Amino acid sequence: MDAKNLYKHIMSLPSKERINLLTNDIIRKRLLEDDAHYPFVWIVQQLKGKELKYFIDEKYLGDILSNNKSIDKINAIMSSCNEYATDILLDDRVVSLILDSSTSLHTYLYNLDYRMGQKIIDYDIKNSTNHFSMLSSFNAKQQLEIIDTDYIIKLLKYKELPDRFLTNLSGCVVEKLLDYDKFQTMFLDSTVYDINILINHNLVIPKRLFDSRVLIDKYVNLDTNRYRYYVNNLMIRNYEFYDIVEKERFKYVDNVVNSIDNDILSKYKSIDKNNVFNNYDFQTASKMKSIINDKEKLDEFLKYSTKEKLLEMIIDLFFKDVSYNFLKNLKAIINYSKANPSFIPSNLDIYNTILSFNDLSTDDIVKFFNDNKRKDLSSAFYEDFRKARNISYQEINNGITKFDKSSSLYKKDISNEFGIDIYELNGEDFYLYIHSSRSGRWMNNKKTLCLSLISHNSINTIDNDEVIFGFSKLNINNIMHMYHSDSFSAKEEGTHKVHDIETKENLINKTTSYNEILYKENDNFKPDFIVCFDVIDDEHVAIAREMNIPIVIINSKRYVKKNGKLEGLEQNNYLSGNEVDDYDLLEDIKCK
Repeated sequence: MDAKNLYKHIMSLPSKERINLLTNDIIRKRLLEDDAHYPFVWIVQQLKGKELKYFIDEKYLGDILSNNKSIDKINAIMSSCNEYATDILLDDRVVSLILDSSTSLHTYLYNLDYRMGQKIIDYDIKNSTNHFSMLSSFNAKQQLEIIDTDYIIKLLKYKELPDRFLTNLSGCVVEKLLDYDKFQTMFLDSTVYDINILINHNLVIPKRLFDSRVLIDKYVNLDTNRYRYYVNNLMIRNYEFYDIVEKERFKYVDNVVNSIDNDILSKYKSIDKNNVFNNYDFQTASKMKSIINDKEKLDEFLKYSTKEKLLEMIIDLFFKDVSYNFLKNLKAIINYSKANPSFIPSNLDIYNTILSFNDLSTDDIVKFFNDNKRKDLSSAFYEDFRKARNISYQEINNGITKFDKSSSLYKKDISNEFGIDIYELNGEDFYLYIHSSRSGRWMNNKKTLCLSLISHNSINTIDNDEVIFGFSKLNINNIMHMYHSDSFSAKEEGTHKVHDIETKENLINKTTSYNEILYKENDNFKPDFIVCFDVIDDEHVAIAREMNIPIVIINSKRYVKKNGKLEGLEQNNYLSGNEVDDYDLLEDIKCK
C-alpha cells in the first residue's frame, strides 16, 4: 500500500484496531522504508498516550536505530509531546545518540521528563564525560525532580564535576545544593560572571553567605564598569545582598581615594614589570608595557590613569551608573540648559566640577569626594535628567503646528472638492510629529510607536511612499526616547542609544536623515491628520474619511530634504557595563 494512504488508514481506525495494526511486523517494516519516513513521523506525532508505547517497543526501537533516518525518527518521538515518549527513549543507545552533539537531538530534551536528565547524569558519572550543560534544557520543576536526594548523593561522591556545573541549573536547585559544603565551595569559587548567570536563573543568595568576605570581595574589587553592571542585577534580584555589597564598596572606594600618595593610586606603587597583564586591566597594562622602562613617562601615565580611575569610582559611587553613560547624560543636560536657560539643573556646581575634572589637582579631587560622599546625588541627578527631558518634550509639543479652519493654511476650495478638510504647507515654517505606516493603516496595538519630528528645515521621513499619519500633541509622560537618527529601537524593549535632550530647532539641526521618537501608545491615542507630499491619492482620501481626520499637503519643493546617512548602530550607545571599551574619559569629558 502507498505509505501516505497507509498512514491515513491507520489514523482513521479506532484506537484498539490501530494498536493491532501498528504492532504488526509487516506494517512496522513498511513504515521504516524510505518513502514512508514522513508518514512514520506523522503517525508518531498523532498517536495518543499508550498507543505510542505499543507501537515503539524495545525491538522496534532497535530497528529504528538501525534505520538510515534514525536521528529524524528519534527527533519525531522526542517532539511528539506524548507522555510516554520518555519511557520509550530511556535506552542507553538513545541516550548516547542524544548526547552526541552532531545529532542536535539534545535541543529537544525539554519535551522529555526528569528521568532523561537523570540518565544524562548517570552517563557522565559512568564515563567521566561532561554533558551536564544539557541539564539546562529542563525547566526548574524538572530539575528539582532530576536532582533529588539520591542524585545529590551521587554528585557529592563524583569528583570530576566541571567547575561551571552550577550554571546549568535553575536558582531553586542551586539554593538546594548550597546546603552542602561541596556545592557551597563551588559557588564561592565561581567568577562573578557565573554568579550573575545564577542570579539570572532566579537564585536567591542564602543569608548565611552574606558575611562571606570571599563573595563580597568578588564584587567590591571589580573594575568600575563591571561592578555597576553586576551590582545592578543584584539590586533587582537580591536586594539585601546588594545593600551589603554597596556599603562595602563605599568603604573600599573611600579607602582608595584617601590613600593616594604623590598623586598615584596605591595599586600602582609596586609594579611587577613582568606581570602587568596579570595585575591590571588589559587597556592599562598595554599602555604600561609600552613605557615600562621609561620612568618619567610611566610616572606621568600613572598620574593620569589615577585621575581617570578616580573619576570612574566617584561617578559610580555618587550616581550609581557606568561613568561613560553618566557623562553622556550629564552633557545632554548641561548642553540643554545652555540652549534653554529657563532650565537650571540642581547641583550645578557639582556637575561643573565633574566636567572640569581633568583640570583639578589630585588634592582637589580628594576634597571634592570627601565633601560630597554622604549626599544622595544620584536621585537629584536623575530628577534633573527627567525634568530636562520633560521640558524639552513640552517645548517641542508647544511648537507643533496647529491646523484649524481659521488658519491661512486651510484650503476651502480643495476641501469642498474632496469632501474632507485640507491644509497646505507651501513654504511656511512648521513642525510636525509624523509616523510612517508600512501597513497603510492605523494600528493601535497599545504597545509603542516610532515617530519622527519633521520641519521646514528637514522633511525627511523613513519612506515617503508609505501612508504618513500626523499628530498635534504627545503626552510627554509617554515619550520613552528621542534621538536625532534612527535609534534602532526594539519597540517596547527600548533602545541602547543615548537620550537626546534638545530644543526642536537643535533636534532638526542634528538630524541628518530622519530622527526617531519612541512613544508608548494609549487606548485613546490616534492620528490627528494624514500628511501627503505634493499629491493626494484615493487611498489618503479613503483613510481620512474613514478616520474623520483632515489631510495636510506639504509642497516638498519649498522645503529642505537632507541627504545625510543614518548613524551606525554602534555609535553613541549606552554601555551595559560589561563591555571593554577603549574610551578616554578625561579627554572626552568636555561639553561641546
